Amino acid sequence: MTVTQRAAPMGVPPRARRLPCTAIGLTVDTALAGPSAVAQGITRDPPASPTTLGINACAGFAVAAKATGVELPRK
Repeated sequence: MTVTQRAAPMGVPPRARRLPCTAIGLTVDTALAGPSAVAQGITRDPPASPTTLGINACAGFAVAAKATGVELPRK
């Protein structure tokens, strides 16, 4: 018996088991598309990347600061 056979009830068809994963994937894709559209609108450049505005560097700094216990100022 495989893991997927044990996890799903016997009467549930395979297509119904995939529905929650599909819904989560669509939700995450939609959430990531919003900031991407904003970045492209700000730069007015269709292939705008996160490095254009320093988004990657700022996110990395925030993660490193939080990991070391530094309190970041809030607006």
